[in-house]
Amino acid sequence: ANELSFSEFKAKYYEALSKNKICDFAGFFGVFSANFVSLFEKIPLSSKKNYDFPLFLFANAKAYLIYEKNSKMFFKFGASKYFEYLKDDIEPMKKKQKNDFEILNSLEDEKNDFLKMCEKAKEYLLSGDIFQVVLSKQLCIKHQVNAFDYYESLSALNPSAYMFYFPSKYGVVLGSSPEFLLKIKKREIYLAPIAGTRNLENNCDLLALEKDLLSDEKELSEHKMLVDLARNDASKFGTQTRVENLFSIIKNKFVMHIVSEVYANMKEDASIFDVIEAVFPAGTLSGAPKIRALEITSELEDCDRGIYGGAVGFLNFNEDITLAILIRCAFFTQDKAYLASGAGIVLQSESQKEYAEICAKRKALLVAFENLKKENQ
Repeated sequence: ANELSFSEFKAKYYEALSKNKICDFAGFFGVFSANFVSLFEKIPLSSKKNYDFPLFLFANAKAYLIYEKNSKMFFKFGASKYFEYLKDDIEPMKKKQKNDFEILNSLEDEKNDFLKMCEKAKEYLLSGDIFQVVLSKQLCIKHQVNAFDYYESLSALNPSAYMFYFPSKYGVVLGSSPEFLLKIKKREIYLAPIAGTRNLENNCDLLALEKDLLSDEKELSEHKMLVDLARNDASKFGTQTRVENLFSIIKNKFVMHIVSEVYANMKEDASIFDVIEAVFPAGTLSGAPKIRALEITSELEDCDRGIYGGAVGFLNFNEDITLAILIRCAFFTQDKAYLASGAGIVLQSESQKEYAEICAKRKALLVAFENLKKENQ
């Protein structure tokens, strides 16, 4: 359970807003879990969960250490006492460890369960309850891995636009997300839904795959629907909503996606928290219509999503926001790690291909474990 109500959290934010800032980009940094939506929508929650994490958890840093890539210089903001533990020459402190890991799930059972979920979802799609729903599966991994070592391995393997490592008393939230939920800068709302995927294999023809993806009517139709959902979300507390760069392509090592951009200007009487509630969770992690899709995922998925599908990032004290979607992420406890991935299901979906997609989306997370194990063999 949260130590603060959401109203108290907002009051703390505005209290901090009124004080002198350590630096221009200071703010609360933290996580909204998937169930954060239950604070403002009546969504049934799963009775089974693999780990505990509150609806939201944020930190107000007392100091910032910034690395500027171009100059390759570090900049310190905050009292010097917070930097006393840093040394110019740091001796390697890593002990050689086994870095063993084991997937505790039966992948055969997982696949069969996912295929059954897809068929059940298609009954809702056929009846007109929904147009799309995102279904996910969660892996539980027993490990002997240091969470920060794993984060370094993942960062090297799958660098993404939004890298994060957030330790807490509940466990460590870490990942390399390619997609953001929401950006607000100078009261301009910015969303960029990602939907439509091709799996990338070694030595594949990227141009041919890109052409194939952009000519796939099923993928384009699904993407348009989620762009419309993003426009509707942005319009709740925004005006002059517009779409730019429709059907662009982004790539990482294991998958490519279609992405588009949605912009709106915040209404004068709207707050950043109004906008967060309006867009949360991302339509690309729920489906459409959003609330009915969330009800169906709660019914069909076999456990609580935890952090997966939530958001991580900064609520800056100038009322700018950067929140990444919690995908391509893991939740680490001392000896277990939990990672999830999902796929959007429409009536035309081929269930086997959708299962292959969730495997491709989590591949980097599993290869990061494998690479750590190889390093110490």
